[in-house]
Amino acid sequence: MAPQDWKAPAVADADKPEEKKKIRAYLQSLGYLDISKSPDGGFSKAEDYAAIRKFQHFYGLKDVTGSYNEKTRQAMTEKRCGIPENNVLASFNTGPPKWNKRAIFWKLKNESQHLGYEDAKNQIEEAFAEWQKYFRYPQIKESEDEEEDISIEFTQTHHGDGYPFDGPGNVLAHAFFPLPSSGVPAGDMHFDEAEKWTTTFLRQVALHELGHSLGLSHSSDPNSVMWPWFNGKSKLERDDIARIQALYPDHTLGSTRNIRHNAWSNSVTHIARI
Repeated sequence: MAPQDWKAPAVADADKPEEKKKIRAYLQSLGYLDISKSPDGGFSKAEDYAAIRKFQHFYGLKDVTGSYNEKTRQAMTEKRCGIPENNVLASFNTGPPKWNKRAIFWKLKNESQHLGYEDAKNQIEEAFAEWQKYFRYPQIKESEDEEEDISIEFTQTHHGDGYPFDGPGNVLAHAFFPLPSSGVPAGDMHFDEAEKWTTTFLRQVALHELGHSLGLSHSSDPNSVMWPWFNGKSKLERDDIARIQALYPDHTLGSTRNIRHNAWSNSVTHIARI
């Protein structure tokens, strides 16, 4: 995810060591630079330019120069998802993760200080219903007991999953992909309580996050719900529909209820953040 209290450096300051470190750390968090290297000085100028070019291209800037300019700085301040654009889903030998069962169950665990429990639950339910229009199985249902596949919470800063929120703006929420999963609670969604949630805002962000919980990665189509940056979409677009139907074609899946399983390891990160 973006560094905590992230503020994109001014263009005039971009070559200063501390500011360059911040830019590199941001690009590392989104998969544009190697996360195993130090942002202090582990990268060549060519690597810096290549990373910024990739970022500019995915965002859709007309001038893909590799230079940190004002339009690039502004793009780095936009509210967005923090999942790396290098598509960690490709690391699976078995294909992208998905729910191999006839029904998945979700539960909202708490309410936001800005939005009551029933209001929040209704918006999340509407977001699920929008996805459900376009595939038959798995059926998406609210859990009526203590067992759920997708746990949904409002939380903030450090909250126990290794992916602390960054305060107001930038990363709004994050979601984990379904099994097979290594290192994450499969399917779960967390919304940053530092944001000022309204019913419409929550439904729009939830629509994106639910795409990840169902198994979709980001799209480079700026019209798509699954575009990394928040675009206020309330309905799925053609790209989203085609991808979810490819992931869940209309055929019979497994059992109606599988016991939830979290497989923890450090091999690959499978978290999506908006």
